Amino acid sequence: MRESGIHCPLCRGNVTRRERACPERALDLENIMRKFSGSCRCCAKQVGLLSDLVSDQAEASVGAVGSICVADSLVVVAAICMAVKTDSGACRHYRLASYLAEINAKGVILLAFERYRLKTCLDFKPWTGEKNYISVFKGQGCWSSVGNKQQGRQELSIGKNCDRIGSVQHELLHALGFWHEQSRSDRDDYVKIVWDRIKPGRQHNFNIHDDTKSDFLNVPYDYISIMHYSKNAFNSGSKPTILTKMTGFEDIIGQRMDFSNYDLQKLNRLYNCSSSLSFMDSCSFELENVCGMIQSTRDSTDWQRVSQIPGGPQYDHSDMGKCKGSGFFMHFDSSSVNVGGTAVLESRTLYPKRGFQCLEFYLHNSGSEGNLLNIYIRNYSANGVNGHLNLVKQIKEIPTGNWQLYYVTLRMRNKFKLVFEGFRGSGASSGGLSIDDINLSETHCPHHVWHVRKFKQAIANRTSRLLSPPFYSPKGYAFQIQLTLKPQADTGVFFHLISGDNDNKLQWPCPWQQVTVTLLDQNPDIRQRMSNQLSITTDPFLTIDLSYLDSTQNQPIPTSVVNDLCSVVTCENGGICTTQDGKAECRCPSGQDWWYRGERCEKRGSTRDTIVIAVSSTSAVFVLMLMVTFISVYCTRKRYRQRTSSNIATITLENVS
Repeated sequence: MRESGIHCPLCRGNVTRRERACPERALDLENIMRKFSGSCRCCAKQVGLLSDLVSDQAEASVGAVGSICVADSLVVVAAICMAVKTDSGACRHYRLASYLAEINAKGVILLAFERYRLKTCLDFKPWTGEKNYISVFKGQGCWSSVGNKQQGRQELSIGKNCDRIGSVQHELLHALGFWHEQSRSDRDDYVKIVWDRIKPGRQHNFNIHDDTKSDFLNVPYDYISIMHYSKNAFNSGSKPTILTKMTGFEDIIGQRMDFSNYDLQKLNRLYNCSSSLSFMDSCSFELENVCGMIQSTRDSTDWQRVSQIPGGPQYDHSDMGKCKGSGFFMHFDSSSVNVGGTAVLESRTLYPKRGFQCLEFYLHNSGSEGNLLNIYIRNYSANGVNGHLNLVKQIKEIPTGNWQLYYVTLRMRNKFKLVFEGFRGSGASSGGLSIDDINLSETHCPHHVWHVRKFKQAIANRTSRLLSPPFYSPKGYAFQIQLTLKPQADTGVFFHLISGDNDNKLQWPCPWQQVTVTLLDQNPDIRQRMSNQLSITTDPFLTIDLSYLDSTQNQPIPTSVVNDLCSVVTCENGGICTTQDGKAECRCPSGQDWWYRGERCEKRGSTRDTIVIAVSSTSAVFVLMLMVTFISVYCTRKRYRQRTSSNIATITLENVS
């Protein structure tokens, strides 16, 4: 269950006990709210629903692993019904009609509706002829009017590059009465607008709206709001148009992943939401009442609320050991019971509305690999007092040493309870099973989960590519997800169709298959997550120009013929012709005491001939040296006599005393 928390008297905000114990997680909420708050909570002014037109720039997106669903290829009309409680308790209704040629955008809009249902009390229903409704279409860019114009059909554009779930949420918030965050009357206290960097004619997008036009409902300025422009919005060059006065938020403003906590706080205050439509329960076991769960009396032992186990885990999944005085989970010590021993934990009674649910939880195994976790449903029919127990999922072969994320699909229409049964398997056990961060919502579960271990280490080590295991869609198509990682850069996410076991039974190409890939924010409360999500749809009408493959290739220039110098040289006696420095040479064969020589290997030689050659060569050198020496001596003596005779008359002898 979500903690009620404590109301801050300065900012009128809600700070939970966990956020007080862990300022790193809360971003020191009390101090931020103390600094930024300025208005009184008792001021009950409502946001004016005005008809101003607001346009937004389309932005690019990336995302990673999630579910695959099939999108209808027909053009379908969808709509919103927002039940807004007034002071008298009555309800008003809005309608959204969706006419879209882009099937992927239609699927993304339906996913955006689900986010509103999960986190607010606003519902979305098909238009059935109501007077006022919103028509979603593919126009030029992303834009919407602000508030309900009360003029019948009201257009909202989801144009090119706008089919991202965050962009759709953003435009729907405009239709619900929200201006951009940087249009608040107090915005100059938090950001600086650099007017001379804005594109000509776009300055009006940065106007401030005073209190007569907009009310921020006593919620602090929100750099993380999905309604905030990015730093480069409508810039005419490469420099930012918005500078945050808290510089750490400069690269954060303009996020289009999901609602921020303050977005939800403002939206739920405006529409008097006390609960969410599709949310059912969340439990991180931080409170001692363990979310109203009870222990069974028909098992071998109990689940224990702990913060660490010597054999593992050393910390819970919610805080990962970062917050002192918090971080609890439920643990079944399988080492304390015999094989076949059990521990049973049962939830409070839950009341479904939609007929389908998704159970999500984290599981850790520090015991035997034979340990099991059985998920039961205690279903209460009209005549059943004690309920009927049904097994819906058995988790076996649980990996050891890490928290693992699991999803279980439920289809309950009557009230029910969740039952977690830990089972001691065979084999030695020094620990047991642990569960944490349970979430139950009336949404559809993803089909596959890919755990990427040591993700930061992979980025630091410049691991260029990570490839998921092969997965199969519900239709039977095989696929893989690829992540490309670069330090200090965006992470690339790729979806690959691959060869699978069902290829000969499937339709190729596979038309109108939508894949939604989500980089999961692991906040323990599903309502507070800001996950990065991207959807793509296979489109048989989307073509790529390959005409260049039909063009005539230029005739290549033939290579010149290389002259063979050895073609005119014949080596005798088995010699081989080779080229050296542009000339043909013969390499002659040789044996132990013989060889061939000569220009064409025409002469034979042997060791006997070597002695004669050596002696004669030595004699020749000796004679040559002797002749040179004789001539040199003769010439020197002759030159000396000439110089002496020529210098006799000029020689003077000096006395030496």
